[in-house]
Amino acid sequence: MKRTLVLVIAVIALACGDHVTNVYVEGDGRNVGSGPGSSPTPAPSAAAGLVSSVTVNGFDNGEQCPADIQPAAQNRRFRRGCTLAITCNPKTSSGTVIRDTSITGTVPDSFVVPTQGIVIVQDGFLDNAYNKLLTSPRNGPTGAISAPCVVRGVASLPGTHEFEVVP
Repeated sequence: MKRTLVLVIAVIALACGDHVTNVYVEGDGRNVGSGPGSSPTPAPSAAAGLVSSVTVNGFDNGEQCPADIQPAAQNRRFRRGCTLAITCNPKTSSGTVIRDTSITGTVPDSFVVPTQGIVIVQDGFLDNAYNKLLTSPRNGPTGAISAPCVVRGVASLPGTHEFEVVP
């Protein structure tokens, strides 16, 4: 019943055109309907303030290497020729990782990894926009990689999103 009501309200809002400035669809997390020159505003959310910090880390056992390459086995380092699974972690003020997408959203505000000629990046590892795979070509260069992430306006800080490809 609630979904039907929300849908009806959304249809009415869209049909009203110039007479509707913004209509918030509760539980949907978005606004629909806008008048001329206006744009939808973010949905009000008490949850938005729960993200206190953001870090980017390698998965536990997230470095995958061919049989002839020994993994670096360190959170922020991986070997040339290997792939490292990384994840953007929004956290509460107590340091707990927030996994509830009603708080974080299903997609980070920004999570871009400049390849810097060192890695190949695959987005959305495990069908999750908070995850990426970094692959270093076997004969590629070594060096540092920065993987900053922003969630609900909170950015990861230097020292919390750097990785290194090592020989």
